Amino acid sequence: MNEMHKLYGGSIYAYIPANFVDISKLRQVPDSQEVFAHPATDQSIIFDILEYLDEPDEQACRSHFDEIVNDSEAKIKKIEKFDLSPINCESVYYLNGEHYMSKYKETAKNLVELHMAIFRYKDLKTDILITFNDPLFINPESSSAQGSNSENKWTAEQFFKTIKTFYVADFNLFG
Repeated sequence: MNEMHKLYGGSIYAYIPANFVDISKLRQVPDSQEVFAHPATDQSIIFDILEYLDEPDEQACRSHFDEIVNDSEAKIKKIEKFDLSPINCESVYYLNGEHYMSKYKETAKNLVELHMAIFRYKDLKTDILITFNDPLFINPESSSAQGSNSENKWTAEQFFKTIKTFYVADFNLFG
């Protein structure tokens, strides 16, 4: 399964690591998102089409991170500009951070490393986020602890391949 996958009805293509579950087959997913989960590790890759934040690039990265994690103790470890040149994309940034999160409003929190790519399309008034959630520690009290294992975990290298292969084929998606 190393081929490119169609996203958003074929308007966007990207590599998705093998052994994934398309979450839209299990539950409702907003039209602005494509969500894939590893069946055994609690990892996920999420594509999200958002409104362009009219802020300097690095601040926009921080703002998107803050909105996603919604955790005052979250920390950003790195923000860097990627040297990619997708068509009509102003810039591509990579952010790496950590935060604690719980599932299903549980009190038990898991430590998750978040890798995030931000593709900025100013002319289209759109930011596209690709996030890779990679649990570093799963609380034994969490529902995620049951059945979670580290076999065949997705890697940061595979996520970087997703970023490098990301391709918008049809800009009509943006209206």
